[in-house]
Amino acid sequence: PLGFAMTFKQDLADHIQALALGAWSEIPEARVSPELASLTLLNTGKHLDACFLYADIHRSTELVDTATDTLAAEYYKAFLFCAGQIMRRNNGSIEAYDGDRVMAVFVGDLKEDQAVNAALELHYAVNEIINPQFAFYGELHKPLRHTVGIDSGQVLVAKAGVRKSNDLVGSARRPTTQPSWTASMGS
Repeated sequence: PLGFAMTFKQDLADHIQALALGAWSEIPEARVSPELASLTLLNTGKHLDACFLYADIHRSTELVDTATDTLAAEYYKAFLFCAGQIMRRNNGSIEAYDGDRVMAVFVGDLKEDQAVNAALELHYAVNEIINPQFAFYGELHKPLRHTVGIDSGQVLVAKAGVRKSNDLVGSARRPTTQPSWTASMGS
């Protein structure tokens, strides 16, 4: 039967109990994305008014299934390189890469404008730089398409994971007056 050794089970239960019963310290407002070291794995966090931009390759599973492994890797690398450079150029802080997806956080008075500008520049880069560069593959080249999502609002940034293997996570209610925006972008 599935189960855990008693000491491991107790370690998990003790940590969850500390989270569930532990009081949150005062949660300060942050002006920039917090540093990982500034938070603990227990009940600490910082509020951040931020705009998040997510970008990924449209139908990346289909791409991997139909292209050679090296060609798929080249598409991933080209897309993520351009996305990362463009997000940085527009004052975004890259917070995560996951497969073919990248997420950046924008803060400040112009955060939404910067995120939208980055999304539009990425659309341009995919159509005017990446796809033309891969055209030499001939019939093997399928024009790359991508998807972007933008969401803005107040978020509680906390540290989650385990010691020496953790990251920042954001917790927020879905906006009711500002719905998130997602677009699939092709040529």
